Amino acid sequence: MTTRRVKDVDLGFKQLFKDLRRAKGGAVHVGFFSGKKSARTGGKADNPTIAAIHEFGTREIPARPFIRPGLESNAADSRQLLNKLSKDFYDGKKTAKKVLNILGASAATAIKNFVTQGPSIPPPLKPATIARKGSSRALVDTGQLVNSITWHVVKANGASI
Repeated sequence: MTTRRVKDVDLGFKQLFKDLRRAKGGAVHVGFFSGKKSARTGGKADNPTIAAIHEFGTREIPARPFIRPGLESNAADSRQLLNKLSKDFYDGKKTAKKVLNILGASAATAIKNFVTQGPSIPPPLKPATIARKGSSRALVDTGQLVNSITWHVVKANGASI
C-alpha cells in the first residue's frame, strides 16, 4: 500500500467565497441621501426633497424626470460594464464591494451627465426662469443638486458594507 500526501493550495477561492457570502443581498443605492438645505427654498428643502419634486412634480411644479431617464440613457454601457465586472469578480480580480462601488459611480455619473450634457429635459423653462438663471438648461443652476448625486454600497439589511 502506497501513502500519498495531498497539499491543499488555496488559489484565492477562500477569499472568493468570503466575498460571495459578504455580497449576498448586497446592493448599490444611487441617488440623494442627504444634503444641504437649499438657499433657493429659504432653507426649507434639502437635495433629496428637491430631487423628488423635480423627478415627480407637484401641483405647482411640473415633473422633470432626470433620474430614471439618466439611468436608461446609459443602459447599454451599464450592461457591458456589469458583464466585465462580473467576470473580474469571478476571476478574483475585484471584490464584491469594489464591483458595487464601480457600478454606483457609473450610475451616478450617468445621471449627472444626463442633466448637464444630455437632451433638454422637458418641459421648457419659463422665460422668467431663463432670464434669472441666464440659461435654458433645466435642473442646473448652482450645481448643488447635481453635485449631490452619489451612491452607497449596502448589505441586504441596509447596513453599509
